[in-house]
Amino acid sequence: MEKKELRKKIKALKRQMSIEDITSRSAIIKDKLFLLDDFKRSNDVYIYLNYNQEVQTIDIIKLCQQSGKNVYLPKISGDIMHFVKY
Repeated sequence: MEKKELRKKIKALKRQMSIEDITSRSAIIKDKLFLLDDFKRSNDVYIYLNYNQEVQTIDIIKLCQQSGKNVYLPKISGDIMHFVKY
């Protein structure tokens, strides 16, 4: 399957998800993330702010900050992406 076709299919599947489904799946991802040894050892976390049907990241961001981790978000300037501290 072509990358463009696969993205279209995934986008359609995401549109069908309810907010409850997105929330519960996001919580599972967050819980699994916080169990990873690499994550536990990290001081810096690079993450995005969710939009539409993406994994909800605000709880991850809050918990990272509460545990003393530095959180960085992507910022686009023209064609360049760089990360800024949240």
